[in-house]
Order: sequence, then structure tokens, then C-alpha cells
Amino acid sequence: MLKEHPELRRRHRWARALATALALAVLALARPASARSAEELLLHFPPASFEILNPSTGQAIGYGKYTVEHVTAGAILKGESHYLNGDYDVEEDEMVIAPGRPVPVLASFRHTFYRKDGSIEREGRADIRSGTGWCETTEHGRQKIESAKFQFPSDTYAGASILIPIQDYLKHGESSAPFHLHVFNCVPEPKLLKIEAASSGETRWSHCPGALVRVRMTPDFGFWNLFLRPFIPKITAWFDPAAGWDFVGGDLERYYRGPKITLVKTH
Repeated sequence: MLKEHPELRRRHRWARALATALALAVLALARPASARSAEELLLHFPPASFEILNPSTGQAIGYGKYTVEHVTAGAILKGESHYLNGDYDVEEDEMVIAPGRPVPVLASFRHTFYRKDGSIEREGRADIRSGTGWCETTEHGRQKIESAKFQFPSDTYAGASILIPIQDYLKHGESSAPFHLHVFNCVPEPKLLKIEAASSGETRWSHCPGALVRVRMTPDFGFWNLFLRPFIPKITAWFDPAAGWDFVGGDLERYYRGPKITLVKTH
């Protein structure tokens, strides 16, 4: 048998390597657009720090931060808020990339509110896979836990994870019409609410320079909106279109019927 010339063997190795690289590139390009979009949304949720203000006085009452830990199937969105009086909150949202969904979906949610002595004041949890939600409160040493079963739709979110589908809604220029999603919350018992998010278009906010977009989120009660909405607090969030629709702050309640707070992103 004739031996292959060394130079010819070297060229064959290069050809095989080039073919492998091209095949991998084709496979990457052939991945569903929805998966790429979902990954981009998770990657575009950078670590962020916030100052927490009293909305009535404008005084700082605490600080918070959010980070994203990337895992095989998606990411874990983590949040911490610390208040000057010693209270603090910890939130953890598990996000996964689902086939056919352009936006990451929520798999589990947990938000725990602690007193300054480290005891739990209240906690909200949801396991989307099992369809279960829990709400816990502790007052005067007495613990109360309520649970409920749900048929969670694929557009169910909770806590800070709500920001991800709203960013996608703004990014794709669909803000001329209200956006609807489902939100799990303790009010104070476990509830699955339909939420309407409405954009104002570009406007100004005293806490952040430049042209921003304001999104107001309110429960959608359908026919009963006219009667019930005036009694339901709104969540207002501000996004910066010049910075990839980053969330820069908002007005909300720390928890249902809890202290009102204002979050302002720090740079």
C-alpha cells in the first residue's frame, strides 16, 4: 500500500477541521429563532443595583441588587433588598427556555421578607411545574400558610421576572397596544392575576435623565375594571430605550398592602 505524503495528510486534516467548523456553524444558525431570542433576553438582564426611596419624601431607605446566574436550561434571577431599619428581602426566580417560546418562562418563584432579627415576616412561593402556590405570614409568633392549586398558563411570571416579557414587548415595538400576562402574587392568599401592561411612550422621570418609557401594570378584571381598578394599586416601571430597554426604576409596594417604595437604578 502506498503511504500518503506528509503534506497531503496535513492538508486532509485541515480540510476535515474546516468541514467540522462549518457544520457547527450551520447547526448554530439552524437553531430556532425563538430559542436565540429567549437566550438574548436572559443575557440582556445584566447585574443591576438600585437605591430604594421613600416616594413621599425622596429619602433613601435602603438599597437592592439583582443578578443572573446562568444554568444549563436557563437562568436563576436573584434579588436582594436591604433596608436601613434592618429588614431585608431575598428573591429567587428560576427561568427556563422552552421550545416555541420566544421569551424565557418561569419555572419557580420564591420571595422571602425578613425582619431585622432574621425571622421570616412573610414569604411567597410558586412551583409552576406542579401548579402550586404558597403564601406564608408570621404575626405575633403565629405562622399562617395558605396554598392553592393552579393551571399556570405559559405566560405566568412573578416578582422581578415580570420585567423580562415586558422588555421583550417594548423591544419589538408593540407598545401601542396593551400587553397582557399572568402574575402570581400573595394578596395576601395565593392568587393568579391577569395583568395589563400599558406603555406611555417616551416621557420624563425626575429620578433618571433622558427620554424614558413608562409602563403601568394593573390587574385586568374585564367587565369589572371600571369598578375595581380605582381601588387597586398600580405598579409603574420605567425603561430606557437608549440602553436596550433596561429597567431603570419604578414605583411599587414592597408587598401587597405593604410600604410603598421607589426603586432607582444606580450607575
